Amino acid sequence: MLVAVDNQNNRCIAWLTEKTQAPFHCPACNEVVVLKKGKIREHHFAHKPPTSCSYATGESQKHYKVKREIFTALVKHANCSKCDIERPLSGVRPDISLYIGNTPVAIEIQRSNIDIELIEKRTRQYTKLGISLLWVFPDNSPPNSTFIEEKDIEVWRPKEWQKYIHAMYFGRIYFWQHDAIVKSYHLSSYRYYVEAGNWVEDFYDDSGTDLEGTYWHDEHHPEADYGGNWRTSKTKRQLHPGEELHIAEAFQKKMRGSFHSKYWSLPKANLWIDKNKNWWK
Repeated sequence: MLVAVDNQNNRCIAWLTEKTQAPFHCPACNEVVVLKKGKIREHHFAHKPPTSCSYATGESQKHYKVKREIFTALVKHANCSKCDIERPLSGVRPDISLYIGNTPVAIEIQRSNIDIELIEKRTRQYTKLGISLLWVFPDNSPPNSTFIEEKDIEVWRPKEWQKYIHAMYFGRIYFWQHDAIVKSYHLSSYRYYVEAGNWVEDFYDDSGTDLEGTYWHDEHHPEADYGGNWRTSKTKRQLHPGEELHIAEAFQKKMRGSFHSKYWSLPKANLWIDKNKNWWK
């Protein structure tokens, strides 16, 4: 975690705090925590093991870095105020909370797997509190995507919770670039062509074994035909990159009603979403 409290209950941000200000305590469980300030790893507070505190759940160095850089950029922005990190807000604890203009905004940075039920729970609570919510992925682009040269497109295999957030934001997801800049992406169905073939003939080509005269060849050879058509991938999506956007300048508050699809039920949500029109076709 990036925030602890001292003996006077003052909130201390890791990279703005010195070890001489110890002791430090966890804001949740009040256990003593240690300030880690190395030259390579991001500065942070750590619980002493063993601990069962929920605040002790490990965050990656990338998560710490992105949280610090977004916060540092926004706290200097003329249109931002009351900027804070990891401040508890009635049942939720956003990575970053602030006012952008007159709008209270919460920023959640998410890289590791998360249950859709937890995303829904947090969304409901932020909406109940009147706080506009923005989910940000800390990678600069969708990880492990594949560029298909002959089609000049890029495809990606998103996880269910990532597709859920994409649906929540009207077909948008946001990947962090630097400072308070994110880049938007749209995901669309990925269609690919399957060349015509026959499983029996493929077996011969692969193994050199001719199935002619066997039960499989005699009874099922015609049924082994496949392909010769276009298919829609069940797991992969085509990527449509949008623009780079400043969180405090290119976004607006937008209320989205509850939404029910074949796969999910999305709750009513108070969103912090970009102002751009759909850029994909």
